[in-house]
Amino acid sequence: MTRPLPTATTRIFALLALLAILAPSDLWAQFGQRQRRRAPAPYRGVAIGARLGQEYDIDAWAVGGQLRATFDPWGAIELMPNGDVYFLRQGEGRDWQLNADAAVALLGIYVGGGLAFLNGRFEVDEPDETRTGYNLFAGLRAPLAPGRFGFQAEFRWSWVDDRKPRTVSIGLNYPLVLWR
Repeated sequence: MTRPLPTATTRIFALLALLAILAPSDLWAQFGQRQRRRAPAPYRGVAIGARLGQEYDIDAWAVGGQLRATFDPWGAIELMPNGDVYFLRQGEGRDWQLNADAAVALLGIYVGGGLAFLNGRFEVDEPDETRTGYNLFAGLRAPLAPGRFGFQAEFRWSWVDDRKPRTVSIGLNYPLVLWR
């Protein structure tokens, strides 16, 4: 039994299918196909923020603030000076910590570290004093946009002499100056 030869219509459909497969992708733009849009460039600039947290080394609540400054073209490197006041339990007073930090951010996750200046009581029956150490931190944050608050959640480890504050905090950031 012999097979019938392909008809002209079958040949035309086969040729069109082959052209559709081999056609360059730019050709599809001519037929109204939407091209993929690139993600918008991240905002750079300065934002101010407030945060509330729990410090687990001395079992205290923390209230703090920060300044976030992003100047690199990719919006990935941030300078983050910040500070917290720790409200100690049972009326034992307050400690405070100031930090000079820098962070690298990617896809809403940031990690960094810097200098820590912790003021508190380091020895029993001694007055409060300020000592210097360092800290590391990691967190999640929402991207900044003009006129909108950005949320953040952060975990911070500090090492200052024999004290090792570990703080978990949540906060809001508001952009002061932004540019693309």
